[in-house]
Amino acid sequence: MFTSTTNRLMRALPILSAIALCVGAISAQAATVVSTAHYQKQITLACSGINCSGNFPALASKTRLNLTQMNCLIQASAGSTFSLGGVGVVNANNGIVAPEHFSSVYSSSDGNHVVNLAVDMQVAATQHIQVSFNLASGTPGHGYCTATGTMDTLQ
Repeated sequence: MFTSTTNRLMRALPILSAIALCVGAISAQAATVVSTAHYQKQITLACSGINCSGNFPALASKTRLNLTQMNCLIQASAGSTFSLGGVGVVNANNGIVAPEHFSSVYSSSDGNHVVNLAVDMQVAATQHIQVSFNLASGTPGHGYCTATGTMDTLQ
């Protein structure tokens, strides 16, 4: 019924060792920033039906993007209304791991929909940024987005 402290410690040792290995692996993944440069990239969106979307290029190895601003324009039919949109970090398996939705969109009666959003996203090597917009009514013609931030080169 009662187990000695030594026996309990001996049974816990493999678990503690595994935890120490995991913590060591996590801290080993921390990278040193060699340099930081301004990043600004614009893409043209593909529009079809009620949706416009696009993908920024994947990052090269040993780089990390600190995304701070997303600015987009969708030009659609006059009187169109915006429904929803967002930006997300996409991993190598095409899974969205960090979505943020656009909370403020300026829409004009002539069909222009503008997003100017402060974001706080970190994009690792082999990941990329994806943007997507849906209209509630109307037809999108074309659009583009500009991502701004800093690009870190890692050791």
